[in-house]
Amino acid sequence: MSQMDPRMILSGATFCLRDGINTNHVLAIVIHAENRSQVMRNVGIAFDAGVKCVFLIGHGMTYATLLQHFFAVRKEFKTSKGPGQGLEIGVNFLDLSGEDAIRLAVMHKIFAVWIDDGGIREDEEDPCRIARVNMAIKGGGIPGLPLIFGGVAFKHQTPVRDLTRVARLAIPFMEVITTSGEATGSPPDPEKIRAIRGAIGNHALAIASGITPDNVQLYLPNADIFLVATGVSKSHTELDPVLVRRMVGVMPTKSR
Repeated sequence: MSQMDPRMILSGATFCLRDGINTNHVLAIVIHAENRSQVMRNVGIAFDAGVKCVFLIGHGMTYATLLQHFFAVRKEFKTSKGPGQGLEIGVNFLDLSGEDAIRLAVMHKIFAVWIDDGGIREDEEDPCRIARVNMAIKGGGIPGLPLIFGGVAFKHQTPVRDLTRVARLAIPFMEVITTSGEATGSPPDPEKIRAIRGAIGNHALAIASGITPDNVQLYLPNADIFLVATGVSKSHTELDPVLVRRMVGVMPTKSR
């Protein structure tokens, strides 16, 4: 278990029980950033529904532009709300390498950084070389932050042959092992999630594709954090307030 457990931070240290171990389920809404007004409107939808964490991601958007959106969201929904009242905000800088994304997150005190490629290379002599560099860069920032949501067996990345081995190798180098289905909006095979859980023990595990209010119950026994966009949206860039509230409603009561 990482020294700073992201599940406790994101859920305000409320717990649900899995196999006798205290752990949390956390819902993080993903906002596909398009422009400032769209970002603020959709973050507001999540906040009003009681969501405690959002991630901003910009397809075709430069990291500099996405960073400005992040600053605006942090000012409005984190800093101005007071201690314990605002959102935690993460970012996925798609146009940056993992190293550069973490470096930027450290520089600007970003709560969490999501990198699709967590840096584990099972075919290399040192399969953890890149992930080790990522963690070293993180070490220069606030102790424990940013939380690294690192992709393992993630969509559009090099396919993994030995899932158990790769998942175990990832544990020391990311607070949240983050996996997905085969494509955006596609849920992962539940057997894949069970296999990762079996490999990583009580380390935090996130799913970042295909989760909906109708299927999340299937994954609650083995996953901790759910990064959700398509399953609560009416278009690529617009959340559906009804679906967001429904998603919040089906999460375990103590974990919202």
